[in-house]
Amino acid sequence: MKKVYFIISAYNEEDNIDILIDSLESELAKIRFEDYEFVFVNDGSKDNTLDVLLKRQKINEKIVIINQSTNFGHELAMTAGLNYTVSENKSKDFSVLFMDADMQHPPEIAVQIIKLWLGGEKLILTKRTDNEDAGLRYKIMGNLYYWILNFLSDVKIPRNMPDFRLLDKKYVLWMNGLNETDRMFRGMLSLIGLRNAHIIEFDAPKRNAGTSKYNFLKLYSLSLNHL
Repeated sequence: MKKVYFIISAYNEEDNIDILIDSLESELAKIRFEDYEFVFVNDGSKDNTLDVLLKRQKINEKIVIINQSTNFGHELAMTAGLNYTVSENKSKDFSVLFMDADMQHPPEIAVQIIKLWLGGEKLILTKRTDNEDAGLRYKIMGNLYYWILNFLSDVKIPRNMPDFRLLDKKYVLWMNGLNETDRMFRGMLSLIGLRNAHIIEFDAPKRNAGTSKYNFLKLYSLSLNHL
């Protein structure tokens, strides 16, 4: 049997957790796929995100919670989830599917990704063709972020390819074996080579609730930290 671990980082997403879980369960039931776990990394949320997760965990044994005492950031949250999946598997065929908790990574696209993996694809990325939440200011910030990053870095990272992606076991083990203390997953995947990837295009809907956790200063700091 093949197993999928959904690694879902969450920071102040109390109003999105229930909707996300219900939507994922509904979509997975459509393809009758049952061997999965929802690995939620609560990245130091200051709202009731943890309480909501604990309530759902009581009725769903497939929910795993990694609770971080403070907000370490999205990259380290994903790393914590990645470390969990590796520790849980020695020989089983598995993959990890990274998602955000804000409902801008559509569950129906997640199921399409899983179907591709079950069909033999090993590295499945997504490309955002539109973002209903992105105003002019956000787009300018994003363009500047990638310009700084690619201007100063030897590894070129394409735009509009979010951390909504699936990695087969062999890529998970490779990434987990790198001695990176400050990871940037998009840059690390560029080292693998995107020619091996299957890419799905999607439109990102508006956030269901809450606000974006990134502003210009955070994006600028992130770009400098990963050079």
